[in-house]
Amino acid sequence: MKRGIKSKIVRIMLSISLSSLLMYIVIFQISSYFSADIVERATDQMGRKSSTNSENLLISQSIKDSEQIILKNSELVNSQLNEIAMDLSAIATAITYINDHSDLYMPVMVKSAQELVDQGLSDGRTIHYALGEDVELESVSDELYLMGNILPFMEAINNEKGIITSIYIGDESGFSIGYDENAALKAPHGIVYEARNKSWYTEPKQLNGLYVSPPYSDSFGRGLTVSMATPYYQRGELKGIIGLDVLIEDINQSVLSAQMGGNGYAMLLAEQGRVISAPGLTEENADRSNVFLGTKADEIVSLMNENSSGVSLSEIDGLPVYVLFHKIELNNWYYIAVLDIASIIEGATEVKMVIDEITIDTQNEIANASFYTNIILIGMFVATGIVVIWAANKFSKKISKPILMLNDGVKIISNGDFSNKVEIETGDEIEELGASFNKMTKDLVDHIENLKKVTAEKERIGAELDVATKIQASMLPYIFPAFPDRKEFDIYATMEPAKEVGGDFYDFFLIDQTHLGIVIADVSGKGVPAALFMVITKTLIKNYAQLGMPAAEVFTKSNDQLCEGNDAGMFVTAFMGILEIETGKFDYVNAGHNPPLIKKSDGEFEWIKAPAGFVLAGMEGINYKQQSLMLEPDDVIYLYTDGVTEATNLENELFAESRLQTILNENKESTLTELLGSIKTNIDAFVGAAPQFDDITMLAFEYKGLGKIEVIDLPAQVDQLHTVLDFITGQLEKNQCPMKVMTQINIAVEEIFVNIAHYAYASTPEGVGDVGISFKVEENPACAIIEFSDRGIPYNPMELEDPDLTLSADDRKIGGLGIYMVKKSMDEVAYKYHEGKNVLTIQKRF
Repeated sequence: MKRGIKSKIVRIMLSISLSSLLMYIVIFQISSYFSADIVERATDQMGRKSSTNSENLLISQSIKDSEQIILKNSELVNSQLNEIAMDLSAIATAITYINDHSDLYMPVMVKSAQELVDQGLSDGRTIHYALGEDVELESVSDELYLMGNILPFMEAINNEKGIITSIYIGDESGFSIGYDENAALKAPHGIVYEARNKSWYTEPKQLNGLYVSPPYSDSFGRGLTVSMATPYYQRGELKGIIGLDVLIEDINQSVLSAQMGGNGYAMLLAEQGRVISAPGLTEENADRSNVFLGTKADEIVSLMNENSSGVSLSEIDGLPVYVLFHKIELNNWYYIAVLDIASIIEGATEVKMVIDEITIDTQNEIANASFYTNIILIGMFVATGIVVIWAANKFSKKISKPILMLNDGVKIISNGDFSNKVEIETGDEIEELGASFNKMTKDLVDHIENLKKVTAEKERIGAELDVATKIQASMLPYIFPAFPDRKEFDIYATMEPAKEVGGDFYDFFLIDQTHLGIVIADVSGKGVPAALFMVITKTLIKNYAQLGMPAAEVFTKSNDQLCEGNDAGMFVTAFMGILEIETGKFDYVNAGHNPPLIKKSDGEFEWIKAPAGFVLAGMEGINYKQQSLMLEPDDVIYLYTDGVTEATNLENELFAESRLQTILNENKESTLTELLGSIKTNIDAFVGAAPQFDDITMLAFEYKGLGKIEVIDLPAQVDQLHTVLDFITGQLEKNQCPMKVMTQINIAVEEIFVNIAHYAYASTPEGVGDVGISFKVEENPACAIIEFSDRGIPYNPMELEDPDLTLSADDRKIGGLGIYMVKKSMDEVAYKYHEGKNVLTIQKRF
């Protein structure tokens, strides 16, 4: 059953009012619920975050303090060892001086350990000798007693450095000298001691420099010891080794006394993870670094081998710890701090407990407030319903009558009777609505008549513009490749008009078998007038060019013709170039057009210096000037109209010349088709939803040249070198290359090919591959151009740093000398990675 508008108004008013109030109640309830939830979560998060921040702050500060401690102590340990190393070096220098100036010194008697014991002279530190196997005292006595002059130096260093337990010398002649307190212990073993076989002798001899041993337990029971040794010389030749033993007990005391916060501790670690110093260190656990570094001990030792300092997380007895380390540079030890996280963050949990109590109190208060608010809202809901029912019934009659009249009028018009009018006199907006309704009826009748006429006209114009667009497109070259039989060049062009027909155009045509004409132009204005003027301009330029005129004369004559009868004041910006295909000479003329860009074969896109002359059809009698440049094989020229650089986005920003140049260089290795496609894609992305206001026309041309290229493809294997050299030599001899230049080229070719054979495919799954070699000769001047290409791993040898030839072969870094020789012997060397290939090109003039 249908309900009247009066009933609907009552229902609507009642529904709206009660629904609004009900919605308010629901929103309030939801808000209250979420508010309570937010407060609960916020306080909980606050507690957890405060606790976390406190923990992080405590940990961070503890790590920072510990880093300072281990840095300071590691520097202290390094300083102590460095001082001893400097003292050792001083003794070595003194011995070298004594050896080189033996005539200045008197022999000093040195006794064996047994002789000292027999004579009661073995107490305290003494100097005593031993002899190597099969060495007689008589054969080395002069050198031995000369070395006795070093005793004062040993005594001075021993008095200054209390942690040195022993100083000793081993000589290439086979004798050795010791200075220590162990004469009595050594005496029973005799005088035979082959120092030259000991690691303290062989290691510094091999290094030809300072050697620091790993820590070890001293054989005389003096504790943990480290040995340091360095060579001494006689007239520049290594004569022997001087060494000393150092007790690291004093170092251990400074390590163990360091305070690391909480239950943390410090320790020293040698290479390979051997523990030197740590709380609770015993002989049994010295090689078990996991006892002191936890479950991540192996990972931490590996990390230390790769870094001089760092921090890592580990776990000891089920508790997390931080392990900090710093390298002691002289002997590759590590100073380590182990921080117990649990003992550091004990105070942080108290903050969270206080916040949890506050959260519970807040939730209880919110629940009480919500209960009393709900009672008030229910009472408001009932009262509002009563008031709305009374008001809706009173005013529904007054509102519904004129609306019903409008409804009847709409029904009449919907049946096709546009003569009906409604008469409403309410003195308010409904009366205005009735008047508007009557006016709408009249306007609708007029619009229907006009629409019939406009629709017919648009259909006619659309059909004509469609034909014009097809005609204009057919006038421009659109089949590519345009000259499939000509290998000397390649060309590609596109045009996208802003309207159905546009004023831009491009053209290219063979003037004769040795000359190619290229044109790009932009006619002022848009639409059909510009398209017609474009046809005239294109025809004039091509006709004059095919008469063999120079580019400047073509523009001069075309301009005079276009000026005649140009009452509309139209003009054309244009650029034309004529290429001499055999030589690469490119003559060009510019009539107010955007300057093109050129990319040389081994370079990037740069602007051609093409001064803009006056526009075509602007003024009669102008004599245009042309310029020239020489194109080389693989050079690319890019021409365009201002629809490219003046493309505008919704923010009214221009695409601009700088963005165009950047995109060209990003795609400089692309084909011409890919190059223009990439630019158009970037323009579309930049413009976005903004409408196209100008024609977008582009033309790209690549000159390939006439040079004959000889090519050989063969496996990238060293045993193919003779084939490569035979190929190159044959080509050079064919072109009468001088022997000196031929030798230089063959050396460079051998170096490059052998490197490709060894390394190009070494890291590929197959491990093998091919290499392509091309050869050609350019004339005036004669120049051999050889190109190597492979599909191996990408590698640019030009990025390799030149070797420092001032250094000796032993000190110079390995690698780089071969490519350095190639760069020095060749006139040009260039690399590029193109279409998945490494391409290296060398050039040598002769």
